[in-house]
Amino acid sequence: MTAPSEGRGLLEAIVASRLQVLQSKRLMLASNERRLRVHKIESLRDRVEHLHADLERAQEAYRSAVLRWGTPKRVDYWPVAYTRLIELADNLAEKLRVATVDLPPERRFELATEVEVVEDLIGEWRDSLRQAMVGEETA
Repeated sequence: MTAPSEGRGLLEAIVASRLQVLQSKRLMLASNERRLRVHKIESLRDRVEHLHADLERAQEAYRSAVLRWGTPKRVDYWPVAYTRLIELADNLAEKLRVATVDLPPERRFELATEVEVVEDLIGEWRDSLRQAMVGEETA
């Protein structure tokens, strides 16, 4: 095995380990949520809330690992990339919306138009992501 392929294997192992952590967190959360539905115990409710936070952190760690160390050849790369793109664009659109308040009317209209364009792109990216996740082909 050559050095570059050993390095690629290590990077893929990191991504795979982050996925395993994420899957484990999902299983633990599902198990605790089932128990909470049966036994309305406050400590279980606290545990479920804690696991939700753990799951969010594990999801973010996995997505970051896929984008940093994964390759576009991975089946999960593009959904993760689109999800990150959508999150960034949503944040940008929100910042632009907030910025319009302090602008003069003519500039406010321009910025509102730009926000609308960004939101249209976000909608298209979400549709594309949804189609990719269900395996549909775009026409």
